[in-house]
Amino acid sequence: GQRLLQRHRLINEVLKEELAHHIHALAIHTYTPEEYAEQHGEVPDSPSCLGGSKFDSE
Repeated sequence: GQRLLQRHRLINEVLKEELAHHIHALAIHTYTPEEYAEQHGEVPDSPSCLGGSKFDSE
């Protein structure tokens, strides 16, 4: 696996354009499932996504 700093750098590289122009701040928690479980207990499941956006209904 990758170290925490390497994971952060990968995320920052992917989001470089957004971070430069559209996003003011971003908190990143790049734990592996094993690291998360060690620190916080069981890894929660992602919520079900129904697609779309809350803005689609406006």
